[in-house]
Order: sequence, then structure tokens, then C-alpha cells
Amino acid sequence: MRTALAVLIPLIAALAGCAPSGPPPGYVIRTPFDESHFAWAAARGQGAVLGQAFMRTRGGEVKLAAGNPVYLLPANDYTREMQWAAATGTAAGWANRDPRMDAYRREVTADAQGRFAFRGLPAGAYIVSTWVFWQLPTRRGTLASMSGGVLERLIEVGDGETVEVVLAR
Repeated sequence: MRTALAVLIPLIAALAGCAPSGPPPGYVIRTPFDESHFAWAAARGQGAVLGQAFMRTRGGEVKLAAGNPVYLLPANDYTREMQWAAATGTAAGWANRDPRMDAYRREVTADAQGRFAFRGLPAGAYIVSTWVFWQLPTRRGTLASMSGGVLERLIEVGDGETVEVVLAR
């Protein structure tokens, strides 16, 4: 689980626009940041993404993304490389994440039922992501270990289209 957290925390930090403290992390994003591949996402459109995010425990209990940030990034070679590196465990952080990406990242907070909505979107491909983590009790009853993870999906929004997405595992 610690290995999973070592991979997931940098992805969350990258999507949130946070830079981890300490020495620069090791993964170098090889795809050049090309602002023209992001610029379309800054426009106002008529599209929307409506969704809900949750995970199920081994016992079947539902854990919601309630109160967690949900991110929407334009999908392009740059953001797909970041997604791939995090998902495969290749990245333990970003040595060179371009801060210009932050201008194109949209963020909302999931409500008490883990529901979220992005409105006014131009047509295009997006990566939608959030996380759900919870603590597990030890045999002594103390809370020591974490479970959960990042939920993400690549979606396509058409002109004026409302896309419904469930982020679940």
C-alpha cells in the first residue's frame, strides 16, 4: 500500500498544482508542454460533465469522495503521459511539471454523496480524476493503515453534450 501511496500522492499533487517539498522528484515528463494543446479548454462552451465518485471496501461498504476535489484536465499528449506514468508506477513525482498547466485545470468539490459537476465546457477530450482514501483499523483497534486510491477516466465531451460519468472501483 505504501508503494501505491508513493505513486498516487504525486499524481494528486500534480493535478492539484502542488509541488512536493524536498529534493526534486525523479520522473521527467518527456512530452513538451505545448500551450496550444491546452488553449481550447479555456474557452466557454455548452458541454457539461456530471458524475459521482466512490469506492467499495472489501466488505462491500461504499466510501464516497465527499468533500474531495475533483479535477478536469484537457486530455493531450502531455497530460496522458502524466496519467500513464502515475498509473504504471513509473512516477514518484514530477521533476519538471509545467506550472502553465494550472491555468487549464478545472476543479470542483464533490458533495456529500460524492457527486460533482463541471459546466460550460467546450467540446473535447478530458481526464477527470479524484481520490477516495480511508483508514483501516489495526487488530488493536487503532487507525494505522490507509486504503483507497485515485479514480480517473478519460472522457469525450461533444458540443453542447452532457456526459455522465461514474468514477468507481
